[in-house]
Amino acid sequence: MITYKYLQNYLNEFVYKLNRKFFGERLFDRLVLASIYPYVQS
Repeated sequence: MITYKYLQNYLNEFVYKLNRKFFGERLFDRLVLASIYPYVQS
């Protein structure tokens, strides 16, 4: 049973594993692009 107290931890773990599965070695590049994206929109 997942309690509300630990829900964010479970979601963080899920997203971490999902990102590792699909992006692997490109994860750092994706992080950089995601961090600058709001600043380069016209």
